[in-house]
Amino acid sequence: MKEPKAGDLVRVPRYIFGRLVEMCEFKLEEFHYCLGFFQSEAHKADGSFTPLCELIEPSPDAELKYWSHYGQYTDKKIQTYEIISSQ
Repeated sequence: MKEPKAGDLVRVPRYIFGRLVEMCEFKLEEFHYCLGFFQSEAHKADGSFTPLCELIEPSPDAELKYWSHYGQYTDKKIQTYEIISSQ
C-alpha cells in the first residue's frame, strides 16, 4: 500500500441516502498539518476541509473493544479512498 502525500490524486466514493452515486477524484493537500482535500473551490474559501482520517471506517467484521482510560474502539479498519496517482 502506498503512503498518501500532498499532490497525490485520490478517488473517493460519494453516497446519498446510503447508495453509491459517483466516484469523485480530488488532489490531496496539507491544511493545518493534516492531509486531505477540499471538495470544491467554495469549500476551500469556507475552510471546509475533508481529512483522510475521516475516510477510514470499521470493517464489517470489526469487533468493538475497550482500552482502559481510553474507551471503545474497533480493531479492524478499512480505507474508503483509493490513491490513483502519486507524484
